[in-house]
Amino acid sequence: MLLAHVSDTHLGYKQYNLDEREDDFGRVFEEFVDKVLEDHVDAVVHSGDLFDSFRPSVKALYTAKTQLKRLREKGVKVYAVLGDHDFPKRRGMPPHALFDEELTLLGVEGRSGRVKRGCVVEVNGKEVYLGGVVNMTRRYRDVLLDEISKLVEEGRRYWRSVVVMHQAINIYMGYDFQLEIGEIPVGASYYAMGHFHGRREMTIGGGVLAYAGSTEITRRDEIEEWKRNGKGFYIVDLSGDLPDVQPVNLDVRPQIEVKVRYEQLREEVESVVREHEGRKPIVHIKVAGSNIDRRTALETLEKLFSGRVLHWRPEFEDEDEEGLKASSWKTISHKDLLSEILGGDVAEFAWELFNAIRGEGVDEARKLVERFFREGSW
Repeated sequence: MLLAHVSDTHLGYKQYNLDEREDDFGRVFEEFVDKVLEDHVDAVVHSGDLFDSFRPSVKALYTAKTQLKRLREKGVKVYAVLGDHDFPKRRGMPPHALFDEELTLLGVEGRSGRVKRGCVVEVNGKEVYLGGVVNMTRRYRDVLLDEISKLVEEGRRYWRSVVVMHQAINIYMGYDFQLEIGEIPVGASYYAMGHFHGRREMTIGGGVLAYAGSTEITRRDEIEEWKRNGKGFYIVDLSGDLPDVQPVNLDVRPQIEVKVRYEQLREEVESVVREHEGRKPIVHIKVAGSNIDRRTALETLEKLFSGRVLHWRPEFEDEDEEGLKASSWKTISHKDLLSEILGGDVAEFAWELFNAIRGEGVDEARKLVERFFREGSW
């Protein structure tokens, strides 16, 4: 059986508030479907964050509908779990419910009111169990481990079993993890992981645990990972005793990190732009030097980049006479800032609270605060 494992497609994400970036995420999703059909895959598992929001744009919904329909028309079934981005903040239907003919959502309540933990797929007379669990925060770790254990035990009854989840483990995501690698129940053939945006693969208890990573670059700190390992999805062959996992790369928009000297600003930037002619890149540029006239530097960058890059983001690094760093400013994500200041569970709670206020308003934020103190997490 050939399985396509994809994750963190984040349809609808307008990185840097650019419509072109939303189009980029939709375009690579279409390319993903193209390659799945070319490789004659039997089924697709999506391990969370199909959408960037639980209230995706019409464009994102249209992209999902048209591409999932292509898979259904070719007989390719799709199974998914909810991630932290597209999980409804209140009780209700996730956007995936619009595609019940094209997609089976695992780990959530169905029309009968019962949780559909898993289902069985038969290929060439052999049965494969696909089980899934929705994203849970670290505060629900015991519940999460219990759900995974149930899926693993159920899967033992079949030829092969796959556990699909959108969770971070400690060896890959530092402070922001829900599970430690040593506590994950073993026994499944393949653990299709989501949430971590890099590609990783390891053996665990006679099976394979793998993160497919995101299909596009969602943050600046993913650029080096993309340069090393690419972005895309996995084709997983379950026919052997140990799953064979092969990466398939997708054509993402390039993002560049570059440091140039203020004294040679025009020459060095011109060289960078010439090296990346073709599809317009996103450029993260640091200008270093002494006595930098930032206004002049920005005007020069605007002239050099205009019409040649999609977007550029500047930083400045001023140096004193001895060449030491005197000052530096750059952009930082809200989540990284909270992590740096608060750390641990408090940072995770603060991030949830921030998103609740931004997306749902004060009432939902108040519920989060009450739950946080009621559970004794402070």
